[in-house]
Amino acid sequence: MKKLLLSIIPLTLLIVVGCAGKTVKIEDIADMPLDQILIEAAEHIDPGIVTETSEHPVVEWPQPEDPVVVTFPEYPVVTERPQPEQPVIAETHEEPEKPIEVKFPRVGMWRVTGLGQQGNWTANMVIDQLTSAGFSGYFQWRGGYGNGGTEFFRGTYDPLTRKLAIQGYRLANARGIALDRYEAYLTSDGKNLESGTWSDGGKWEAKWEERT
Repeated sequence: MKKLLLSIIPLTLLIVVGCAGKTVKIEDIADMPLDQILIEAAEHIDPGIVTETSEHPVVEWPQPEDPVVVTFPEYPVVTERPQPEQPVIAETHEEPEKPIEVKFPRVGMWRVTGLGQQGNWTANMVIDQLTSAGFSGYFQWRGGYGNGGTEFFRGTYDPLTRKLAIQGYRLANARGIALDRYEAYLTSDGKNLESGTWSDGGKWEAKWEERT
């Protein structure tokens, strides 16, 4: 039993004492009693690493230092999704519709149809002269029972309301007709006169025919 202990204890003593930075030879302790060997070992061991919890010393191995943990601040990861390209829309500038240019008064002839107290009437309304104040011309009237004749007139035109105002001032070869006052409205296309009236309650209209 002693031989077994002597073979184990020196090895243990070498490890323990070696950790304490001492050098112990096996032959120095080979013939020592067990108690003496333990005493020798205790003298060589650093008291800071030996704790006597029983009759045999207990070796406490130094604990390794805790590793230093380095932490880095966390930054949010922002992932931007690529936005789809917007289609390029070519700007188109539509030209506004040009208003119909109505030229009136203008030299030429209108075909007139009318209805008065003496029945139906037809006439050629001829505008033959333009003046700073308006226009002038004549009617060539034809009615029933041989009535008719020429009525010379002067007229004005309001482009805001497209209203014509015509006043007869002289008759020639007249039969069954008299000087009268006439009104009518030019249509937006400038080709017709509508909603016409004359002073005795007659109604008339006219259509642009041709130039004289």
